Amino acid sequence: MAVAAAATLILLGAGPRLAKANDLSTDPCTAGDVEVVGSGLVVNEPCSCPPGTLFNAQVQFKVRNNTSSGRYCVTLHLVPDGVLLTSPLDVILRDASGSSTAAGKTGSEKYHDTIMYGSIPNFSCSTGLVCFGQAGSVTGKCAPNTCTTIAWNTSSGVAGCTTADQNPPGGQCRHQQVCVIGFGALLSCIANCGVTCGGTATLQACVNSPTNRGPFTLALTGNDGSSQSQSTFGDPSGTTCLNFSVSPTRNPTTTYTLTVTDKDGCTRTATTSLDVKSNPTANAGLDQSKCAAGATTAFTLAGSANNGTPAWSVVSGPVTIADSSNLSSGATFTGTGTATLRLTVSNPPCPAATDDVVLSVNSNPTANAGLDQVKCAAGATTAFTLAGSASNGTPTWSVVSGPVTIADPSNLNSGVTFTGSGTATLRLTVASTAKPACASATDDVVIVVNANPTAGAGLDQSKCAAGATTAFTLAGSASNGTPTWSVVSGPVTIADPNNLNSGVTFTGGGTATLRLTVTSNAKPSCPAATDDVALNVTQTTVTITPLTKPACNGVLQYGASVDGHTDCGFTWSIDGQSLATFAAGGAADDARVARVSGTGNGTLEFRALDSACHTITVTTSCPAVGGVPCTATASATASQCVGSTLGCH
Repeated sequence: MAVAAAATLILLGAGPRLAKANDLSTDPCTAGDVEVVGSGLVVNEPCSCPPGTLFNAQVQFKVRNNTSSGRYCVTLHLVPDGVLLTSPLDVILRDASGSSTAAGKTGSEKYHDTIMYGSIPNFSCSTGLVCFGQAGSVTGKCAPNTCTTIAWNTSSGVAGCTTADQNPPGGQCRHQQVCVIGFGALLSCIANCGVTCGGTATLQACVNSPTNRGPFTLALTGNDGSSQSQSTFGDPSGTTCLNFSVSPTRNPTTTYTLTVTDKDGCTRTATTSLDVKSNPTANAGLDQSKCAAGATTAFTLAGSANNGTPAWSVVSGPVTIADSSNLSSGATFTGTGTATLRLTVSNPPCPAATDDVVLSVNSNPTANAGLDQVKCAAGATTAFTLAGSASNGTPTWSVVSGPVTIADPSNLNSGVTFTGSGTATLRLTVASTAKPACASATDDVVIVVNANPTAGAGLDQSKCAAGATTAFTLAGSASNGTPTWSVVSGPVTIADPNNLNSGVTFTGGGTATLRLTVTSNAKPSCPAATDDVALNVTQTTVTITPLTKPACNGVLQYGASVDGHTDCGFTWSIDGQSLATFAAGGAADDARVARVSGTGNGTLEFRALDSACHTITVTTSCPAVGGVPCTATASATASQCVGSTLGCH
């Protein structure tokens, strides 16, 4: 098991070589008992291992015993390959248990294969496939240092040998080439390797590796920006090649890099280069357009070229080129119109490349948005008609500011709807129709909507008469103009007609109408606004009238009334007392009566047989115009006839 463990050991850097290694090429080897089948497979090459890094390679071989008895101390006597090995190396092969035994065939077997391992020190990373000795097998002798030899012993006692037999009998050795496969990549050109004028070449990409590292991805990238990839599971021989068709474009040399990635993400690389003679390319740049700068207009060309020699020429038009070999040459255009210039790039024997550029000189657009306009508001919105003019381009109206909408922005005489009042600015932009366009021309027009004056005379006012005259204070409001009060009707005088809150003196009672007129301050003036307010003064006088003349000791009746009113209410009191309090007072023989009846309690029934004088008081409340109640009070002395005695005392 020590050898099996060693198969997983990776030694970076140089390792020890086995002692006493001899070249057995000249030994007369004639036996065929033992042979190595296929190539040896390196089983421990590091994943990350730059080319030239050395490690102790553990190599797996398939050893075939063609006899029915075991063969022991099986040894490979490797001759130098001139690169990996510069002197002979003996490699003792051991099976997985650490024994150098190649078991014999049994039963119906034609042969018996044993997997055995050997160590090759100082194996170089990314070597891929390396072979030791001349190809095939040789019976007898070889020239010195030309044949790798497999040697063995028939004695089982040497299965644990540590030193190879340097002089095996002729019947215990065989001259056979031995190859070892590590993990490497190869890249070479196999067809059309001199590429000219956009041709293709065939590159062969090979991966040398044991198949158990697959599947493999072979990615090919060129320093011209190209890339492609293919995948393969690998070939049991250890070498798998795939072809790539490439069209190199980097002049004079395109380098390709092959990156082989195994199933674990480990990579190996190889490179190759191709000499390239590419087709020339010409790009005369984008077409250019300018507005006329005068009699002549200057341009700067913007050509680009690859893989050849550039030269400008005039195809048509009034233009001169300052330096025909300069990709960024100046060009002078006379007048207006168009001119065509051609860029030719030559690279014999490939066909020349050409490209044209068109230079244009165009007239500048003009814009006139018309005169500013002013109107008085026609309502929630006000209509305008624009009066623009334009040349050398396509006109478009837009709103710079203000509450306006444009019916048809492309119409020079479009209608415009102004919402509310104030100022709006509209812009007429004329965009050049040249390709590409010259700078646009713009002009602005201001449209103004003056707000109509407004007048608010305030709410109608009602008051009860304060005497011969009654004072009011007006509560007007006005905007967008100068206010003035005037009397439409009624016995009123206005203290200050220009004061929205002027005082008013109302003489007597009744109704008066005042008008607030607001005159526009706008230029031009808008129609004046008016609003009226009504002032009402209610006069109230209450009268107490005896209604009956009963016999002595009878019940007296008094009526209360207000001139011009039938909707008043009345409250009675006697001697300052409520009727109920008065009726409950006095002596029992007073026989007092105090009660009301009639519309609004306008009738009082009274009796008091105490011969005293009693004061009757009535208070009235009458609704005035506007709902403001007016009150009045009147008093009288009740004179009761008691027995046969008149009057009171």
